[in-house]
Amino acid sequence: MPLKDDKILQVWNTISSDIKQLVAEVVKSRRAYYERLVRDLHEQMQGDAVRYTRLLSDGDLTKDDYELLMQSRFAQLKIELLAEASISKSKFDEIAGKVLRIGMTALLALI
Repeated sequence: MPLKDDKILQVWNTISSDIKQLVAEVVKSRRAYYERLVRDLHEQMQGDAVRYTRLLSDGDLTKDDYELLMQSRFAQLKIELLAEASISKSKFDEIAGKVLRIGMTALLALI
């Protein structure tokens, strides 16, 4: 006996809240993680900027060395953020897979 669209939609609406909850939990936990990460990276960058500037003002660094250190620190910061972006992509793929499994399992149970 073929399934009616109403039954399929009823099941889909039932699992929609599960899907929303799953995504909301991940987004909430990732937000807290990224807020900590940005705060930590900012503090590190600030500490390095103060130290390099102090060394420059004391004459322990040349202006060229100072610029090189600041550019290198900025490059390191970009690398750290890019690494986080790749982790985020894998987390997104994981969530998408879970959503797909939830939907398929519920809908296939109808058949």
